[in-house]
This record gives sequence, structure tokens and C-alpha cells, in this order.
Amino acid sequence: MSTLLIMKIRNFLNDNGLAVAAFERKAGLKINVARNILKGQSKKPSGETLQAIANVMDCSIKELLDNELGKNERICSKIEHPKLLLETLHFILERDSYDLTLNQALTALEEAYHYSIKKGCPKVDPEFINWYLDRTGIRKIS
Repeated sequence: MSTLLIMKIRNFLNDNGLAVAAFERKAGLKINVARNILKGQSKKPSGETLQAIANVMDCSIKELLDNELGKNERICSKIEHPKLLLETLHFILERDSYDLTLNQALTALEEAYHYSIKKGCPKVDPEFINWYLDRTGIRKIS
């Protein structure tokens, strides 16, 4: 799937303070459908999936798949807590027991960073990171 589609969905989630699971529920999608798109694992989502996502984002499928960012969309969210971002990345990269791809590490970083900020406590939450890595099915190194 297009990197731009992934960025549009991520920006929507960040701008609206939505977790991926809440976004999936709001769209009426099965668990992990949107998460798989965001992780690049779903290369060709169905028309029904795209329509459900477009409905939640209040746009058309054409706008969703268009290769341009809308005038109100940002490529990246502002980094509010650089120290938290670095500490979170450091904690994730220390997880020697997981075989992470770059995309998985970046997704985990973003999820953990935003989780900490939304929780109102800008510090690394090791329990959340371990839970997230276990829940997403990232394989452990034997």
C-alpha cells in the first residue's frame, strides 16, 4: 500500500487523538485491519475497507488514495518531547529478544511515544512497549 495512504491515516489518528483500535472500531473494521495497513502488511485492502476508512476520515476513496497531501495534512507530527522520543527508541532497540524490521521498530516507537503522551506522563512505559510488541505478533528470537 502507498506510503502516502499510511501517512494520511497516521496523521488522522494523531490529529484526532485516536488509537488504531479505536479507529478500527469507529470504521467497523475487524481487529488489526487498519494496523496491518499501517505496518505495510496489507498491500491491497478491499474496496469495503477503503470506504470504511474514508468514511471515518470524512473523505472519498479517491482523496484517500490520491498521491497528494491535502492542504490540512501534515507529513509528520510535531515532536513535543524529544527526550521521551529518544528514550523510547532506546528502550525498543534494547529488546534483543525481538526480531524487528525497521518499519516495525518505527511503528512501535510511534505507538509507544503517543501512548505515553496521551497517558499524560511523558516517560517511557516499558509495560506498554512489551505488551505492544507481544500483541502485534512480532516474532521473538529463540
